[in-house]
Order: sequence, then structure tokens, then C-alpha cells
Amino acid sequence: MVKVSLTKEQVFPKGGYLAEVKERHKIKDGTWTPEIEGWNYIVASRAGFDKITVKTNDKVPKITPEQLEASEKDISVTFKGFVGKIYTINGKVGISATAEEVILQ
Repeated sequence: MVKVSLTKEQVFPKGGYLAEVKERHKIKDGTWTPEIEGWNYIVASRAGFDKITVKTNDKVPKITPEQLEASEKDISVTFKGFVGKIYTINGKVGISATAEEVILQ
């Protein structure tokens, strides 16, 4: 199987804006734990509005879910150390992504 990595420009050709922020919990022995491992930033692409989850290992989020909800404007984002990957599950194609850092613009 060939592994293909995607750049942020390939995944978000016209940029993206933050749609949601969620805690990512550590999974131990296949079981969810209350320990926060990082954050999931759900980003809507400006080219088609598909939502892609970008995982980081931040211990503290760049913006809390409450701050995002209270914002009256779209929050554009970019990334440091972004890597996107294509996957298939149940015959559907998707994109997963990780980043060293989400940068709010």
C-alpha cells in the first residue's frame, strides 16, 4: 500500500476556518480515559466547506470551545507541521490530519 501525505495547501487550497474545538482523550487498552491527550480542531475548508479534523498534542487549546462559540466572526486558521493523510473506511474516502500547532489568524 502506498502512503500519501498531503500538505495544508492541498487539503485547504483556499484556507480554512475553525468550526469546532474538542478535547481528545487518551485511549488505554481500547478504553477511553478522562486524561486529555490533545485537542481536535475541526476546520471547514473554504473550498467546498468540507470539515476536516486536525489533531494536535496541545495540552491547552489555542481557543476554548466557549470562546469559539462566543466569537461573532469566523476564525481563520493555518498550521505549523501539518500532515494530511487519505484513508478509506467502509468504502468511503476521508482525510485525517495532524499538526504541531494550530495558528489562529
